[in-house]
Amino acid sequence: MTGRLIKRIAGILVRRRNLIAGIMLALTVACAVLIPFVPIHTDMTEYLPFDSQMKQGIDILAEEFPEMENVYSGAGGNA
Repeated sequence: MTGRLIKRIAGILVRRRNLIAGIMLALTVACAVLIPFVPIHTDMTEYLPFDSQMKQGIDILAEEFPEMENVYSGAGGNA
């Protein structure tokens, strides 16, 4: 049963290869067009729970050393 199913699927893939290639190409183009609309979050602290010790520690560091805030938030920069 499994062997017949695999051969049937393989046959469909071979017969419809141009259709499958066209669909994959269309999906690839759609993904490439939508890339600029994907938001990028550089502040990794957004993913921490508000009450986590790590978040609280980063907040304290940001208060004590405001010139280094970009480093703590994950935004990068040369501080």
